[in-house]
Amino acid sequence: MPVHPGYPTPQPDPTNPSTPAPGGADLLATGRLYLPPGFEKHALATQILVGLVSVGALWRTSILFQILGFANNPFGLTRAEAQRLDSADTSSSYLVLFGAVVSGICFLGWESRGRNALFFASPSALRMPNGWAIGSWFIPIANWIVPVFGIRDMDNAAHGETKARFAPVIVGWWAAWIFGAIVAQWYIRMNPTSLEEIKRMVTLGIAGQLVLATGGILFILVIRRITRAMVARAAQA
Repeated sequence: MPVHPGYPTPQPDPTNPSTPAPGGADLLATGRLYLPPGFEKHALATQILVGLVSVGALWRTSILFQILGFANNPFGLTRAEAQRLDSADTSSSYLVLFGAVVSGICFLGWESRGRNALFFASPSALRMPNGWAIGSWFIPIANWIVPVFGIRDMDNAAHGETKARFAPVIVGWWAAWIFGAIVAQWYIRMNPTSLEEIKRMVTLGIAGQLVLATGGILFILVIRRITRAMVARAAQA
């Protein structure tokens, strides 16, 4: 029986070359975990790129604090200072955007490979089909609710859990994701017409960037938690 799509072709037992490489049915029977090619590289790349998002968000937070300071004292803002802040704000926004897009691509590669591997090791823990777990990220409204259950399943399967349990770090990451999305939607719909409204908008932007940075850090911890558990389990196979 061929192995699951995207799953690495298992190699024969090096201590007994005459033993044939296990196929998909054999892996399901033994529950052994083999890490797919590129799994750890995707995990590392995702963590680095998400880290860039957090750095960009903190950079933009510092810029917004400066803008808020000038909003409280507009007469202290020179043309050169305004241009510097505008340029820095644009650069930090592009850094966040770049990190978010590329890390998203790497993350989906990591999640897909990880789920394919865990399908054989702990099939009962993966309560959600792989296609739905990946595709739900692209479905409006559903992407606020469904994806976290796919990550929960991966975490449970990686740690050998038989019951559906949410690790606190996953709950914290997803709470930051949802809150950040709400703040972002609120922020982009604001149309300030007075100095006080500008101050409120900038303050909201600061809150949003801090949530984004925090969510990024928690996301890195989630990926590290699951990846380390899978690597440790594969080493015991």
